[in-house]
Amino acid sequence: MVILPNVLAYVQTYFGCSDGTTGALLEDSGGSGSLGSHWERSVYYDEVLTGSNFDTNRRISALTLNAFKDTNYFY
Repeated sequence: MVILPNVLAYVQTYFGCSDGTTGALLEDSGGSGSLGSHWERSVYYDEVLTGSNFDTNRRISALTLNAFKDTNYFY
């Protein structure tokens, strides 16, 4: 689970909950390349940072942009 200020605020707004949400879920299945290091595919299906090799219309969501902002990777 990713527990960063902007990520948490985004997740709470996106899912419409402010109580009990502790962060953005990470992949809990798959191989060593995706387990615990990508957004949970069953929740963030078409997000570019899900651990998926399917050729879909993937996008960079506000979730990822907020993670970049929290980590000073991109601002």
